[in-house]
Amino acid sequence: MAMVLVLSACAPKYSYRPDDFPPESIDRLLVVLDFTQFVDDVGEVFDYNMTDNQKRAAVLQADISRVLQDKGYSGRFEFALLASGLGFNPEWGFEYYQNNELLEDLIYPPFYLTSSYPGAVQDELIHSYIEAQRIATTDVSEDTLNYLNRVRLTPVNLWPTSEDAIVEEHNFRDKVAILHVRVLVPRVSFVKAMGMSVVTAGLTLGATSGAFIGVAVPMGRPHSTALLFSNETGKVMWKNYTLGDLTRSSDNGLNNFFKDFPVTP
Repeated sequence: MAMVLVLSACAPKYSYRPDDFPPESIDRLLVVLDFTQFVDDVGEVFDYNMTDNQKRAAVLQADISRVLQDKGYSGRFEFALLASGLGFNPEWGFEYYQNNELLEDLIYPPFYLTSSYPGAVQDELIHSYIEAQRIATTDVSEDTLNYLNRVRLTPVNLWPTSEDAIVEEHNFRDKVAILHVRVLVPRVSFVKAMGMSVVTAGLTLGATSGAFIGVAVPMGRPHSTALLFSNETGKVMWKNYTLGDLTRSSDNGLNNFFKDFPVTP
């Protein structure tokens, strides 16, 4: 029992909110959500089942909606971008399954992407999502607290001055925050999971200028990240990270993950 207590005390902490909590007010909350599950088999190519991924992504979307409503954001949040495979090397093909049936052609990431925003805004949201992952997985300690307090994400231009820009009823002066949620579920064999060298090399090979993000997790375990930041200042308003699949969490588990998420007045 004593050993368990010692190990628990030494476990890294990943939930963060700034020292000046409560944070800035939020008029609009945009959510970028990515759920990706892939499987390895006897061959060198990983398998991607579109049907299974979309079902789990729908569960995640419903769970996030419930959490945000409970936090007081009802009517003030939208899913700006729903995707699977963001940040993966787009040159790395996967065997493509629909309803457990193998299709002839390979599928390349991102495996799907849905958004009502124009392409220019989608690109900025994806860049912001990738930028957020490095911060979201940072542990919270005395050594990193100053970094987390001062780091700034790049604001997203939601109103590009182009012909395809969306004219919305929202006021341009709205205080907008962006929530990035990522759930990655690699079902990888023990051999491939050893050091995750195969996964890391395969999915990030050829990455340039930080265009792709690593997808390796210890021993092939799933992980989930979430990060909220102000789109005015770029300041991180809240973040968390866990080795686990949020779509498999109980309501209590999900509530605990979002425990320190800002509650709107």
